[in-house]
Amino acid sequence: MKRDRSTTAWANDLPTGARVPWAEVEARAFRGRPRVLAELGGAGAFERRGEQARSPWFLLALVLAVLPALALVLLPVLAFTALAGSDFGLVLADSAVAISVAGWLMVASAGWQAVTLIRGMLGRSIAESEVGGWIAAVVGVVAAVMIGARGTADQVPGWQVWAAVAVVAALLGAAVAMLARRSLRRTQRDGRRGDSAAETLPDSDAVARRSAAIAAIPAEERERIRAELAGAIGILRRRGIISPADAQRALEAEPGFLARRMSS
Repeated sequence: MKRDRSTTAWANDLPTGARVPWAEVEARAFRGRPRVLAELGGAGAFERRGEQARSPWFLLALVLAVLPALALVLLPVLAFTALAGSDFGLVLADSAVAISVAGWLMVASAGWQAVTLIRGMLGRSIAESEVGGWIAAVVGVVAAVMIGARGTADQVPGWQVWAAVAVVAALLGAAVAMLARRSLRRTQRDGRRGDSAAETLPDSDAVARRSAAIAAIPAEERERIRAELAGAIGILRRRGIISPADAQRALEAEPGFLARRMSS
């Protein structure tokens, strides 16, 4: 379903027998109201991301978001290229030079992955880095093997250090990939669950912030939102998705507190 559709259109499209995600219904009704959406927990954040994706600045933001993930892939791949030599059009016949170049590239790769890992551990979204992390992990292992093979065959002094760096880069890449997967799952869960702790508003300050954000909306717009929610609730009742009793409870809820009412 398109996020820019009205709440009533959404209610018409909800499959019969489906559980009603009240938080999503509410967030959809407040579309275009970022201050209110910011107070609607995971569902509000999910709706805001949909609106941001339609912004003309989205492409620029997407490019800036992809660059770190691209760096995760390019640095270890360049290291592999330095070791593979002429197969990739780069001739580094001297194993010592090839291993040193690859080693320093793996140092850069490990550093970048460490930064990405720290960002993820601090709560920043790194979901886009999952594929890059796995590629870095695989290439890091291959690079370590190739460094060991060339270093042993040509008796390059200190090759063990560079091989260890490649292994560390591989481990960091795997850690980034796993953390990115967790980040993606958390984002999806927060965006779609309807009765999260954020929607139940245990904090009186959160209630006050939400009430203030809703009160800042012009009265005519608040009435339009209320009417849209009432229309969606009526559709859900007529389609048999919710009972008349649940429909009445939903109609009695103040806009902005519908999910809380229905989860209590």
